[in-house]
Amino acid sequence: MRVLYTLTIFLGSALLFLVEPMVAKMILPVFGGSAAVWNASVVFFQLMLLAGYAYAHGSVKLLGTKGQPVLHLVIIALALITLPFGLKAGFSPSQHGMPALEVIGLLLLMVGLPFFAVAAQAPLIQKWFSRTPDPASQDPYFLYSASNLGSMLALLAYPVLIEPRLTLSAQSKMWTGGYIALGILTFGSALAVFLKGRSADLVEVVETVAEPAPTVKQKIRWILLSAVPSSLMLGITSYLTTNIAPVPLLWIIPLAIYLLTFILAFSHRVHPNIQLLSRLTSILALPVALVLALELWAPMVPLAFLHLLTFFMLAWLCHTLLVRSRPSHSHLTEFYLWMAAGGVIGGAFNAFVAPLLFNSLIEYPIAIAVALVLIGRKQEAPTKEEPSPKLDTRTWRWDVGIAVAVSLIVIAIARTGQYWAWGVAKNGDAAESPVALFIVAVFIVGCFLAIDRPLRYGLTLAGVMIFGAGLKSAATHVMYETRDFFGVKRVYSYGTQHELWHGSTEHGQQNLASYETRREPLTYYSPQSPVGAFFKEFSGSKAKQSVAIVGLGAGTMAAYSQPGQQWTYYEIDPDVIRIASDPRYFTYLSDSKAHINIVQGDARLELAKAPEASYDVIFLDAFSSDAIPIHLITIQAIEMYLSKLKPGGVLCFHTSNRYLELPPVLARAAKSLNLASIYYAMDIVGPEEEARGWTASHWLLMGRSMNDFGTLGKQPVWMNMKNPEPGPVWTDDFSNVLSAFSLDPS
Repeated sequence: MRVLYTLTIFLGSALLFLVEPMVAKMILPVFGGSAAVWNASVVFFQLMLLAGYAYAHGSVKLLGTKGQPVLHLVIIALALITLPFGLKAGFSPSQHGMPALEVIGLLLLMVGLPFFAVAAQAPLIQKWFSRTPDPASQDPYFLYSASNLGSMLALLAYPVLIEPRLTLSAQSKMWTGGYIALGILTFGSALAVFLKGRSADLVEVVETVAEPAPTVKQKIRWILLSAVPSSLMLGITSYLTTNIAPVPLLWIIPLAIYLLTFILAFSHRVHPNIQLLSRLTSILALPVALVLALELWAPMVPLAFLHLLTFFMLAWLCHTLLVRSRPSHSHLTEFYLWMAAGGVIGGAFNAFVAPLLFNSLIEYPIAIAVALVLIGRKQEAPTKEEPSPKLDTRTWRWDVGIAVAVSLIVIAIARTGQYWAWGVAKNGDAAESPVALFIVAVFIVGCFLAIDRPLRYGLTLAGVMIFGAGLKSAATHVMYETRDFFGVKRVYSYGTQHELWHGSTEHGQQNLASYETRREPLTYYSPQSPVGAFFKEFSGSKAKQSVAIVGLGAGTMAAYSQPGQQWTYYEIDPDVIRIASDPRYFTYLSDSKAHINIVQGDARLELAKAPEASYDVIFLDAFSSDAIPIHLITIQAIEMYLSKLKPGGVLCFHTSNRYLELPPVLARAAKSLNLASIYYAMDIVGPEEEARGWTASHWLLMGRSMNDFGTLGKQPVWMNMKNPEPGPVWTDDFSNVLSAFSLDPS
């Protein structure tokens, strides 16, 4: 009997965490490929988990464990009507709504009912099992380890086993088959309750009298210990994908670690020493604070490991304290309900509240600081022989007072950084400022001295991490900083030089010293770049009259515009449009010699509305930080672009990327469509050119024939890609980012 319940809960949780990356990938294209889509998706799943747990708690209370299984089987059967799931063709999000809320609404329509039914499985199956005569039924919480094991294995299997082999439609059908199997197992579990279950009503009455309902203090503790790891999980996801390696693979790893901490916390075989691990984790958090304060981005692998290890320790300790404070199984469903509520609160804080309150990813260090306070305090429930310790209000006031004072001093110093941050590099790297390093070192030592005071230590460490955010703004002359659904954008000013950064990736640069320097295209678009070579080839009488550019950035390419031309930019992020159009920041658009039109919205959806054969050249230059939206480079997208090209037209793909090798992917798509393609990887930039703001870049061109490239196809720097590396062609229904991932930055 135990095997039946374990298998049922394992399969249900596996299906939950298979559907998460599956549907997130389905909807990612229409929301611009941003990592925020994943965060909003996770919040949706947390909300549905909360709804499922609330239903489990309420229905068991009203119907008992004899009547509740009947209702649950009916709900499982009804959800079959919505399967297999998929994105409705032609769906387009509103340009003026809140994308995060639209993500949640779309997912509700796509998978809301089946996900709700499966989400309720974990507490329900445990509750049903507690009514069986099995010897382990009096403490069924061990089944939650099986639940989280199924979740983690499914999540890790998706990018490694499922995504590389199955199309999205096949994945949906596979999930439907698993759901039917789950329904059969659930029926068997319910039948066992009817045939062999103990007298549920009598047991409920006895247990309710024996153990009073959880207190408000207990509920708040459960919420906090659930909310902080949830916030940490989304915080580290945003931080890693924005600042270290903006690749979708890193969306899954933190969630897998999050699930692993639940497995360990609910396991009967793992008994960690809380005090020892808490001290080790507090020490481990110090280098993380240093990395955050100095905004270190490289080397990627060691830094990512450091962040993920710290996240694992903090989440594990919080979840262990959560499990150790659990009630008996008579209040099992209520415990899971408050635990799910905490998860939603933590996720909602990151996905909805933080973007409104903060211009940078400050929610991540805030969650670290709160977690350190939680794991540092005694959380275990006191025994009858050992009463709860009384709070020393005098010590508590000193803790808060010292921590707040230190934090205010740190922030004040950071805000006046232009007066003391001698030696800060042009890119604002605080690690190159001796004074900044000294200040950080002083406060790190202060943290060591406060390590035995959890509240003082956590708040002081938060001040050190916030120091980095203030230093970045003050010492590097941030002209403008904004954050929205698509990420954090900053405009830096170094005298007459302005730079636009999205996360850790530069998206444009301009020298405003004079009209001549204003007209010079910099960064990836310099005269010696592949783009410069293209415009040199097609200039004068050969100039392309109608130009489309997907991705605006600072509008740098407009420096190549000529009188009489029509240029159309497609840009999904309204903040980028505001920045590029404001002459205080960049003047490429206002100085343009061509007529400029900007279309806001997802480029693929908006380009599809353009008349057939309306452009001579289309540049695909869209990035979310350093990540290229996959739906813009699938074979269906390329076919649509071709329909918008005039005879002799050219497609130009910007493939510069630190961690994805995309030229072979595009070359295979070109070959499958019988197109010609050439590739130029400009990796070497001289010291003088680099000082002017020129950077390396990689571009791939596609055309209906080699003649469409003019003389470029005959130049040795342009590689003919007619025989690409073997591999699958990416489509709207199939792509495998893992196959293009490389740890060797290029």
